[in-house]
Amino acid sequence: MPRQPTTLAKLTRPKLFGVVPRDRLFGLLDEERRNRSVVWIAGPPGAGKTALTASYLETRKLPGIWYQVDGGDADPATFFHYLALAGRTAAGRKRLQLPVLTPEFASDLSGFTRRFFRELFTGLRTTTTLVLDNYQEVNSESPFHSVIQGAVLELPTGIDLIVISHIPPPPQYARILANNFVGHISWDELRLTLEETTAIAGAVKGPSDEKLLHSLHNQTNGWVAGLMLMLDRFKRTRLINHSTQSETMESVFNYFAGQMFDQATVELREFLMRTAILPQMTVSMAMEISANPQASDLLKDLYRRRLFINRRGGEEIEYQYHGLFREFLLERARHCWSLSQLCAIRRLGADLAAQNGQTEAAATLLAEAEEWGELTRLICDHAAALIAQGRHQALGGLIAMCPLPVVQCAPWLLYWRGLSRMNFDPRAAKTDLELAYGEFEIGDDSTGLFLTCGAIMEAYFYAEAEMTPVLAWAEKLQQLLARHEGLLSIQTEGKVLGSLQGLMYAAPHHPLLVSLEKRAEDFLRSAADPLSRIGVAYTFLQLILWRGDFCKARRIMAEMNPLLGTGPMPPILLVLWRVTEGNYAWNTASHLLAEEKFREGLQIAQQAGMPLLDCMLYGLNTYSALAGGDSRMAQAYLDKAEASNNFQLKHAIAQFCFLRAGIALLQNDLPSALANASEAMEGHKALGRPFLIAINRVGLAQILIESGDVEKARCHLEKAIHYARTMRSSLIEHQGLLVEAYSWLKQGEKHKALTPLREGLQIARQNDYLVLDPWWRPHVMVRLLSQALQSEIEVVYVKSVIRRRNITGESPGIETWPWPVKVYTLGRFEVLCDDKPLHSSGKSQRKPLELLQCLCAFGGQAVHQDRLTDALWPEADGDTAAQALRTTLHRLRKLLQHEQAVRLEDRQVSLDPGYIWVDCLAFEHAVTQVGTADRASLERAMSLYKGHFLQGDSVPWALTFRERLRAHYMSLAERLGGTFEQNGDLTSAVDCYHRAFELEPVAETFCRRIMIIYARLGRRAEAVAIYQRFGQSLRSRLGMNPTQETQALYQALSKN
Repeated sequence: MPRQPTTLAKLTRPKLFGVVPRDRLFGLLDEERRNRSVVWIAGPPGAGKTALTASYLETRKLPGIWYQVDGGDADPATFFHYLALAGRTAAGRKRLQLPVLTPEFASDLSGFTRRFFRELFTGLRTTTTLVLDNYQEVNSESPFHSVIQGAVLELPTGIDLIVISHIPPPPQYARILANNFVGHISWDELRLTLEETTAIAGAVKGPSDEKLLHSLHNQTNGWVAGLMLMLDRFKRTRLINHSTQSETMESVFNYFAGQMFDQATVELREFLMRTAILPQMTVSMAMEISANPQASDLLKDLYRRRLFINRRGGEEIEYQYHGLFREFLLERARHCWSLSQLCAIRRLGADLAAQNGQTEAAATLLAEAEEWGELTRLICDHAAALIAQGRHQALGGLIAMCPLPVVQCAPWLLYWRGLSRMNFDPRAAKTDLELAYGEFEIGDDSTGLFLTCGAIMEAYFYAEAEMTPVLAWAEKLQQLLARHEGLLSIQTEGKVLGSLQGLMYAAPHHPLLVSLEKRAEDFLRSAADPLSRIGVAYTFLQLILWRGDFCKARRIMAEMNPLLGTGPMPPILLVLWRVTEGNYAWNTASHLLAEEKFREGLQIAQQAGMPLLDCMLYGLNTYSALAGGDSRMAQAYLDKAEASNNFQLKHAIAQFCFLRAGIALLQNDLPSALANASEAMEGHKALGRPFLIAINRVGLAQILIESGDVEKARCHLEKAIHYARTMRSSLIEHQGLLVEAYSWLKQGEKHKALTPLREGLQIARQNDYLVLDPWWRPHVMVRLLSQALQSEIEVVYVKSVIRRRNITGESPGIETWPWPVKVYTLGRFEVLCDDKPLHSSGKSQRKPLELLQCLCAFGGQAVHQDRLTDALWPEADGDTAAQALRTTLHRLRKLLQHEQAVRLEDRQVSLDPGYIWVDCLAFEHAVTQVGTADRASLERAMSLYKGHFLQGDSVPWALTFRERLRAHYMSLAERLGGTFEQNGDLTSAVDCYHRAFELEPVAETFCRRIMIIYARLGRRAEAVAIYQRFGQSLRSRLGMNPTQETQALYQALSKN
């Protein structure tokens, strides 16, 4: 197994040996650090930059992070990965948790950079210096430069940055350069002075002659590398070579290095060339690649001689040749060895590098040796870790080292390249994965086939491609499961289960999902890795919520919630879990909780730098607001969602159209609602997402119903309900059924509405649904639920929904509605609070209840307080009466247990029709709704009249209203009875007249009609008895006799 060193050479400060302190430059560094956040040290290779910086930090005893930049850092994820390792080491005992640049953060690299460096700098000591050595190794186009600029802007007081580079700051630094954040030490300052040349020569026992020192200084022009080579030459030959000023530093270096190399022993030359194969090496690595047991002594000698080799201490001492020297040695190796020798040494070097955790170096050596099989194995061994570290670009770079024909024949390389592209180029990823599947099929690699099949379906989802081809891949996965049942590892199963979002969107009805749902539940119970369990739970909870199985969703969420506290979770999983919790809350009518969960998800996403999720989270909040009937809030969230759709995602655009349609419908803007719903439908059809199409149909149907196109609406509903049953979504099925019921009620065909209403509410009751409409419109729900109560459909459940959703009934509404307060005044006086009788406790309640009765008598709406005080406190003066009213009103509200039931506004008192139902007011309203010959409305109105208003009370303010209601009732009874007579239903007619006659025994009209009907039915004795009863009542109450017409009827009946 390759090992990962505790401290990488890349992250270790070079160890110094006999370095001459350069006090002149130390002073300059001190000055620049006092005045600037950044010091940029730029000079040619071999100018002593690294030695200067390392010796400065050592002399000043400054803690720091030493980061050796290389080409791999062009990938920001690689840079952040290694810098996080260094940061955690530098933080010591502090447990520094730094974010990982996974794909969800890539869309806001600047935001991620800010968060990363804020957390890093918070965990470091305030005197820390961050050193970036070999900055020039990263190409000029890389976002790495913007990342470092972002780091500069986050530098707190006390922490600074030193950059070591061959080149000055690139153009990306224009902003911080303009703000004077950067101090400079250039080649002019780096050049050795004569005094420094003399000091270095003395330190290595070089020449002391002033003339020779002047010559050395002039020849090297202050260049440390040239000086060291010439001094080494002088020590061996006592000669100083001469070069012309026109020669480049590189050619001068190669000339002097060549002389040194040629004069070395054969053993040393071989050692140098072999060890140069390795970018970094430990003593044991050097010994193995050189086959020289003296490797340790040779490396120490080169280091003591300062011959272009750095030493870094970590878990094990590592050596690294200076870049110029290593290039020189490799060039010599290419000339000295045959290609086969060179390849053999590269293979050995790759093996040693891989064992030492130097994956990129090993890959480079294998590529140079054209060992494609070994390189493929190396890449595949590390691919999963690179993906987990967010280093998709680095993985792609490793794979790019292989020739295209090699990649195309290596299914695992194609698979990993596909995954590395998934979030950035999903269409290319899909192509790679499909090619990989074909190769895995040839090799009958079951693990590869499973993983690739799941990943392909996921790629279709990310690519926003038409989803129909996913069905073919689902069939392949189904066949794989049948053929390899029981052979999947728990890790492979988790990957496959977690990648099925594409299939869910393409075909949530697919039978494969039914079988996989059981496997997912088993996985959630048996898998050890919390991250895999949360990921799989998120995927399948989405499907479960679509189906409307909230009970199962609640159970799984309860089982998964404890996992969130088992250790650090990637921000993306935390966000997705908040999405799941929010979706559950929204679907169970907990809209405030849903908003809170989506807001938490948004906060996590924004803190973590994942703006791509803003669009989704604002969109979900829009859905929740619509499900709560709040179009204003929905519009506010939708505006934010649309502003966040920076990538113009097709599915988001379709969803926005659907949400705009919902808002327009709630605002009764039907043309806009219809246009947007139609556009959303086209968008969802183009993407091939049937579940969203079904929801779209239910929403579009509502708009069409309100627009008068009811038949077209029912066509959409029929298709939506059919699909809901196919995918077993009781949620969509019951919504479609209720909208269908509403369509029939809207047309006045109640009998046709009852079947879908009964079926829809039965499903709702079985699943305890509280959101009965994707776009919550109270008046629609009131109409549906009122009809259910009148038709005695799921009465207990319907009342429960009304109470839990706090649905306000229509004024004056129906008696069976579960009103918070009910008042009965016809035939009796009784008050019910939440369906429980209000028991009078004596005098203290008398006046508040009298106020309630008075309000009823005066119509219950906008009753001026002067009218009430005149009626109830006729003897009191104005101020006293007004105070008495306010006190009594307060006591009445307290008595009714619902503050909102009675309102006082602008000196007018009203009974709130949303909270309080009064039988006499309902009766009076019903009278106004009676049609010319509408028997049902006549019966409905008459059923409310159980007796006279406040029967037995003689208070003067009740008399007028009582008489008005009595007159209404008599008129209704006469009309209803007449309707029955016209239809030949004499039995119903006489029953109607009898009910009126019982309430009003002196109503001669009803007495006479009963007598006539009894005569027609041959029941003359009963007709005579009615007359006699009427006559007695009339004489005892009014002292009058029946009219001559009635007496004549009686006499005619008596004779016969």
